[in-house]
Amino acid sequence: MREQKNLEKIVSIHLSSFHEDELSMVLGKKFVERFYRSILSSDVAHIVIIREDEEIKSFMVYFTDYITFMKEFRSTLEISQIDFFRLVSNLHLIFNYLWINMIIPRIIPPAILTNALGVIAIAPETRGEIGVFTTLMTVYHTIVYNVFDRRCWGSCRLDNVVAARILERMGLDQTHKVGFLPRVGIYQSG
Repeated sequence: MREQKNLEKIVSIHLSSFHEDELSMVLGKKFVERFYRSILSSDVAHIVIIREDEEIKSFMVYFTDYITFMKEFRSTLEISQIDFFRLVSNLHLIFNYLWINMIIPRIIPPAILTNALGVIAIAPETRGEIGVFTTLMTVYHTIVYNVFDRRCWGSCRLDNVVAARILERMGLDQTHKVGFLPRVGIYQSG
């Protein structure tokens, strides 16, 4: 019961945090639910939840074996989990993200490819609260420096200045700009 409530809140925060032409938003709510359900049941994908008074305020996702998780996740997808109207009306975005996902294994060094930084999201009602943001950044720093020993990568849309600054603040450098409308920055540790 609690896991289902957590999943609902995580999905809600995700849906309120991303631009409408981000891939998960284009594929729809059922897709996002399946993605987080897969993370919650995975041994190689991890979600850190920041709570305040038992309420989920923020979360972050990271992968200790990104390639394995993506293979597992793709194998669980069902046609019913994709919003086909949105998919067809956004084919250009789908092709862009497919191309980006095909190129990532070619541009990220094998030594850090498995260690991926994923989603960071903050509940809309919490975005102005410095305490939640500070806690989230402390956890993020711990993941980058202690779990990954600074051998990791992440990505964000080039127009997402906040995400880019967070990746840079964690010591990652932008090494590539890939895709088209939206362009995505690939950040790697040194």
